[in-house]
Amino acid sequence: MNLGYTLLSAGRNEESLELSETAIAENEDSGLDLRRGALNRINASEALFALGRWDEAIAQAESVSNRIEFRFAGRRASITRARVATARGEDDLAASLLSWVEPGGQGQGEPYIGADWRLVVAERAAWAGRYDEGRAAIAAGLELVAGNDAWYTARLCAVGVRLEADRCISAHARRARSEEATARQRVDELIAAVADIVGPGEIEAWVTQARAEYLRLGGSDRSDSPVDRWTGVRDRWRALGQPYPEAYASLRLAESELAAGDRRAASRELAAAATLAEQLGAAPLAVLIADVAHRAGIETVRAPTLDGLTTREREILARVVAGESNRDIATALFISPKTVSVHVSALLRKFGVSGRGDLSAAMQASELGAPPYG
Repeated sequence: MNLGYTLLSAGRNEESLELSETAIAENEDSGLDLRRGALNRINASEALFALGRWDEAIAQAESVSNRIEFRFAGRRASITRARVATARGEDDLAASLLSWVEPGGQGQGEPYIGADWRLVVAERAAWAGRYDEGRAAIAAGLELVAGNDAWYTARLCAVGVRLEADRCISAHARRARSEEATARQRVDELIAAVADIVGPGEIEAWVTQARAEYLRLGGSDRSDSPVDRWTGVRDRWRALGQPYPEAYASLRLAESELAAGDRRAASRELAAAATLAEQLGAAPLAVLIADVAHRAGIETVRAPTLDGLTTREREILARVVAGESNRDIATALFISPKTVSVHVSALLRKFGVSGRGDLSAAMQASELGAPPYG
């Protein structure tokens, strides 16, 4: 379990997922799928969220949160499930899930429960423009982990700088000078908090994103190009195989390109971001992308693409198109029929069709052809 968590923080989500799935299977085979199995399922759920496999992440989280004997793991499961709901714009559901969690305990692992809870609260606040709520959540989360956990500190600071940048831009438009000055001061504090943070994978990506967010305020270093910064952020998330933050970075990159007068490049980034957001079902992000495109007079065209599928989804799609049943696919790929069903549901949603037989037609209509089989 500890190794799985370590891999998560390093952004090695495929490895973390593989390790967790192996452990889950061993727990089930031995009949000991209790607390240890529950924690492995949470690690798997968090890895699946990062990889953009949100329906599977939900299935793993709900298999734990629905069992009251797994209190610690159940609270983590509710937070992970709330993170998916937040990303999909299901704010009432996210609020309900978070209300079940009590983040104030002092036991083992409690600071991380509290920090993660507050991180999702801040993410919700960012999408809704609830700046005071978000600022308070970030501050409380950092009190729990600053100096102790680089991963959570970097994540909290990146979301915090985004919140303050959004607030600063809003305050400037409203000529609320005092509010703008306070937001700028808070941004400086958050940037200082990540100044000495170094680490692999996700840690580096979050720190880089925090610094890119700072440039949205018109940072003083004119040699630091927002286009270059956001290109670096996007490329880091892409290399880590995390489509949600990649899509967000593509959006901010497009904004920077528009500011630099490069409409063609901005149009490409907006289209790429829109495609990822649509595939994920990330409604708030999709709305923001559409708003930026509309204000710039750019039409974002989205079409199904094999590039937007995970390796596992490609494997399953090929077998579905070949006419295999869920049980056949499960046997061939050494996974459960339930897992196959989750993948198929995700594919139907991504291609905008209602049945398995429609997948082939959708691929032919978009001139994609069948993915490699086997």
